[in-house]
Amino acid sequence: MPTRGRDDCALLYAGLSQAEIAEKLSIAASTVADHIKRSYTRLDVHSARELAQRIGRAAASQA
Repeated sequence: MPTRGRDDCALLYAGLSQAEIAEKLSIAASTVADHIKRSYTRLDVHSARELAQRIGRAAASQA
């Protein structure tokens, strides 16, 4: 997954809204939404909850 998509997903996982992520990364909210949508497709998830579970499992396996 591209770095920007990972950054967006990590911040989403941390509880930030898409608007907060956009402000933090100095990009448009629509760009954040696009990155997250592409990440959903790449990871074959369909909700923020599934994404969080996938990120949590990945983090646990790297620890």
